[in-house]
Amino acid sequence: PAAAAAHESSSTLPPCEGWKFEGHGEMLEALVALLDGKTKTHWRYRLMIVHTISTLLRDDVAPPVILWNVVLDELVSDVSHVRKVCLRAFNTMLQQLQTEQQSKVEFVEEHDRFPDKNFSNWNGMPSRKRINEHLTQVRQKVITEHYKLEVVEMLRNRFKTSLYVENIIKCLSVIQAARAKSFVGSFAQMWKGLFKVVGLDVLHAMEPFLDGVIGDPQAYTKLSTDVYLGQQCLAAEIVGGLIRGCKYWSATAKEIAQDKICKMLEVVLNLPEMESASTWSSCLRFSVFDRHPRRVGWLISFLFDSALPSCSNESSRNSVLFCRRLAILRPILNELSWRGVPLHRQLIHDLEPYLESPYSQTREAASSCVGLITRVTWNPPWRSASAGGDQEAAGNNGHDPDNSCHPTATRPPCPMQFTTSEPLWPSECIHGLIARVCSKICRKGMAARLQQLRRKSLDENKVDQNFDDLLTELKNLRHALIRLVSAVCPHFEGMYSCPLAPHLPAVLPPLLQALEDRDKDISRQAKHCAELAANTPMLCRNILPQLLSSVYSVGKSTSWHVRAAMLPFLQIVTFRHQFLISEEDLWSIRGLMVFLLQDSQVEVRETACTAISVLVRMSGEETALELKQSFYLWADSSIPSASKATKSESSSTFSDALLKRHAGVLGLAALVGAYPYDVPEWMPEVLVRLATHVLDPMPIRQTVRKIFGEFWRTHQDSWPVLKSKFDEQQLSTLTNLLVAPTYFS
Repeated sequence: PAAAAAHESSSTLPPCEGWKFEGHGEMLEALVALLDGKTKTHWRYRLMIVHTISTLLRDDVAPPVILWNVVLDELVSDVSHVRKVCLRAFNTMLQQLQTEQQSKVEFVEEHDRFPDKNFSNWNGMPSRKRINEHLTQVRQKVITEHYKLEVVEMLRNRFKTSLYVENIIKCLSVIQAARAKSFVGSFAQMWKGLFKVVGLDVLHAMEPFLDGVIGDPQAYTKLSTDVYLGQQCLAAEIVGGLIRGCKYWSATAKEIAQDKICKMLEVVLNLPEMESASTWSSCLRFSVFDRHPRRVGWLISFLFDSALPSCSNESSRNSVLFCRRLAILRPILNELSWRGVPLHRQLIHDLEPYLESPYSQTREAASSCVGLITRVTWNPPWRSASAGGDQEAAGNNGHDPDNSCHPTATRPPCPMQFTTSEPLWPSECIHGLIARVCSKICRKGMAARLQQLRRKSLDENKVDQNFDDLLTELKNLRHALIRLVSAVCPHFEGMYSCPLAPHLPAVLPPLLQALEDRDKDISRQAKHCAELAANTPMLCRNILPQLLSSVYSVGKSTSWHVRAAMLPFLQIVTFRHQFLISEEDLWSIRGLMVFLLQDSQVEVRETACTAISVLVRMSGEETALELKQSFYLWADSSIPSASKATKSESSSTFSDALLKRHAGVLGLAALVGAYPYDVPEWMPEVLVRLATHVLDPMPIRQTVRKIFGEFWRTHQDSWPVLKSKFDEQQLSTLTNLLVAPTYFS
């Protein structure tokens, strides 16, 4: 019976389309009445009431006019929690007034389309409209023209009141009033709604504050940090809201707003401090987010024309000013992404002189900016017309995966191309820039080495200013290259392809040669950067041979630091691309590693031992068996007694023989280290051979003890099982020569 009664009662309900929420407005008015200023209500209860009101706001019910007054009053409340909730309610109410909204896609002619998204609607008509038409129709029914005019007039009157403007500036710009020391997007969204709904009156009301912010360029030296940053944050939020809100104004009003914005940004770009740079960069990112470049072309043109003056300009010599300008522009480059190709080309050309700046922060800013352009620029894999036709006939539409990273691949005209001649693609500009920087480093490095050798041969101990200047210029270029490569190196969490790949063969030699720089910081950064570059994923088959050729040239360097750093790089690259390396290249890699086992520096020999161990682990036991015989011959080479060798100081027989035997011992140690948790059939014999060298001169003795200590550490858990692979004589030999009887028993 209860179910039947429920069904009968439900059948009498009106259809959903005819529902009308009567009394919703009266309920909101009743809640507003509780906030009457005549009654003293605790701020916690006021917070609960305001939060309830903000939750109950609906698009199909117009907020009562009295609610607007209460929200505006509480927006300047002394309690930060109440202001935060009122801000959310105020933004919702401003959105309800927007009954007419421009579409994200305008269709004036067939090709007159400016999609705002980076990666949608660029290849054809949009599948559906982005604006919710039903929501717009609902708002148009409840938000009448009379209601809208009444609310707009009330907002105008509020912002014409100087006391209210002072209060809202105080609440939104004071750090101690619980506002963040950064750009707040919800505040900027509020100003956008106000500018869109009310218009120029809000700008006229806030103009004295904006003029005061830009009126004193030295305010950062006079005000406390909190006061100064609070003013800058509020000004940035107003400007960001103005840029996005003035697009709905008339042409005359737009010109007034744009003129004011340009005056503000001109002062902002010339402030010689970095505290507020992140605030204004967030403001500009908010302004251009998901907007077609031509919609904000006036802003982008102004910023890029004012940001990078010529190097002869006196203001450009200020390192802080230059870094501030680039920090402000970086978010715009990131937001424009591949759509800002002409700007990328011009910026690459303008930034090149700053890579040789004597100021470290200037070089870092310029290099990181070029790295950002490299990452956001998309270079599709295109081939020449004839090759494309042949490939299309073959069925792959002219796409060659091996050439997908080639910097000189033929491609279609760039998007946003405003010139009649075909411009260079940004990746080609970057490739030329990196090639020029690497060439300068090589030339200056060669000149520095020749001058150093000349000074040694002439025994010149006097200070040579030209030589010191040459070393300083070389250090600056190396620092710029390191910062550039670090900015372009892959993010392992999200990138499956790296824009550094086409430039890696040219970058590798000067990058590794930076390890011999006398500046310890440059050497340390170069080593870390080489490790990052070695992990570059998915190198194409036409890039890999070039990279290996660069590695071979570096392996012949006269500096043992460079040779030692090359081996870990080669080890990582070989491991990551073991299925792409040809058999011929694999033989060359093995030959280089074996050759460096006989290097004159012990650090290089030990690094080569580790690299060979990884190579054997990848290649299998066939490689181990092939190398074992050569290592046996080297390890069995005789060493003359040290007393006889020292009779003739010019003879290097003893050191050469010791080096050759040490190379053989290191090779055998590499074979043992390739199997840390297993004992192949040939390993007991190798271990016995190694045990016979436990009394050899240093550093052979140390190597033998180290490899047996590592062997026992990795095999001790399973030694009762692995011991069966040794015969009694081998176990006896190991026991007698190395350790106590209980070690291998």
